[in-house]
Amino acid sequence: MATSEILGLFTTPEQYQLAQRQAQEAEALQYARLDPTAQAQYGFYRAGQQLGGAIGGALGGQDPQLQLIARTQQLARSANLADPASLEAVAQQLANIGNMPLAINYADRAKALREEKRKVRETDALVSLREAQEVKAGLPPKLTGDERYIQALRTVETKLRNKQEVSGEELSDANMSAQMLSKPRTFFDQASGQMVTNPATDPSKAFPLTFKQFIRD
Repeated sequence: MATSEILGLFTTPEQYQLAQRQAQEAEALQYARLDPTAQAQYGFYRAGQQLGGAIGGALGGQDPQLQLIARTQQLARSANLADPASLEAVAQQLANIGNMPLAINYADRAKALREEKRKVRETDALVSLREAQEVKAGLPPKLTGDERYIQALRTVETKLRNKQEVSGEELSDANMSAQMLSKPRTFFDQASGQMVTNPATDPSKAFPLTFKQFIRD
């Protein structure tokens, strides 16, 4: 979820102030309809509202709800959406100011992101172990479908992190691998002798630089 999408989960200060003004105008018009001198009363009523707001502002007063919205917006924009620790920290701060719905949203995203990273680490460890075993046996490394897909994505991600040039073929392989990982995959597992189905995953969280290349293309 992008920052703009998350910010859409709550009211902005501007939206809140607009709603307040609309509510005040509706209340004033309703009040005016109860009096024979409607237009005059409406003018007096609006003037009183504006004066009250000006006095409150001069005395340093601020709408508590507006303060909450502004603080929520500040916290949401400070979060690194690709870092579980950052999301968890912001979730805690949101809970502290009473915005539980958004706090839960951030906590859930942090949990999902940690799970994605855990799966990638497990696959990386499995690939490394198998490569080590096959190299020791004098055999060329053989990767399963998922391992090949992740290897292709990791190759591009590593080069981008190291400011190295990525070839068109490598980027194409990584793009295809990402599409394959995003769908459920069934294959024959030679070790168990059974058909195995791997669920769809979202590798964009583990390989953010690579996916930026896909968007650019």
